[in-house]
Amino acid sequence: MSNKEKKGSRSGRRLAGAVWTLRVTPELARAWRDSAIHPILRALAVEADYLRRRAWTWRAVSRRCELLEPCEDLVPSIYVDNLDQMLSHHPDLHRLVKAYDKGLEKLVSVLNRAQKEIQGDAEFRRRLMSTHDRYVAAHPGDTLMGSRSWLLPQAVEYVLNGMAEVGSSKSTPLGRFWQARGSELVAFARKRFAPILKQVDGAGDEMLTTVGRLEPALRTFCDRLCDEQGVSRTTPRTTAGGV
Repeated sequence: MSNKEKKGSRSGRRLAGAVWTLRVTPELARAWRDSAIHPILRALAVEADYLRRRAWTWRAVSRRCELLEPCEDLVPSIYVDNLDQMLSHHPDLHRLVKAYDKGLEKLVSVLNRAQKEIQGDAEFRRRLMSTHDRYVAAHPGDTLMGSRSWLLPQAVEYVLNGMAEVGSSKSTPLGRFWQARGSELVAFARKRFAPILKQVDGAGDEMLTTVGRLEPALRTFCDRLCDEQGVSRTTPRTTAGGV
């Protein structure tokens, strides 16, 4: 039976919680370092930057944070067993990982509620459509034609991610519309939906705090593990790359 058949989807699996006696060797230390610890540390550095900027990378269609992921999804799928093994050997670290995953679940849950509330608000829909219609009247070449159906979820996505500007997306009619009018719609939404958006910000800040605990704990564990086993703290450049 394959790992996939035994464990199901990666995001739906529970990381191992049992603790057993394990003889750690230099080979095992290198495996944990290269396949689990360093990939997670690299990912956490990126995630912390998004969280500090409150850029949740929320996607309205998938209803998930595209670039904020459960801990086991930060590791290449073929190495998830190494992560399970390592966490079973270090329960304190395992508790921090569980806290991280629960923090992400909370953030996603609050973002889902916020999306539902904003999309269902008649005044926001009216404001969005009237603002868009005025923009198109002044820029007839930027009509969305048959795309009005996804104007609302896309606008809500921009609002939840705090995007008053859209960068490279200016190449699309929707992008140019949002570049011109997005700041006023974001300001309107931040005021009208202040309570739920405050909950979103709070959940994101809590997750950032958890990342701030997990990252140094994981790095300290790696350093101690490598020193005890007499191996380098960094991954050789010939393999996956160090942290």
